[in-house]
Amino acid sequence: MAREFLHLDELGQQYRRSAAAIDLRIMQLKYQLSKTASLELRRRLKHRIGALHVLANETRNTSYHLTSYYAGKEHIC
Repeated sequence: MAREFLHLDELGQQYRRSAAAIDLRIMQLKYQLSKTASLELRRRLKHRIGALHVLANETRNTSYHLTSYYAGKEHIC
């Protein structure tokens, strides 16, 4: 079974799209938070939003490293 492997820049683009999807979810949860009166639910939503912020930042960071891996390395090999 032959497998096709993604180039690093293509993989980086996928990570960037994932980060955008996480950002969209953060916006949805923030909207839900603004409409929520329950203190317990507000606490859980804030916790979830915080965790998603960390995930989005790590995803963007990985995307940057994947897409710029070969930058400045053209002279090697």
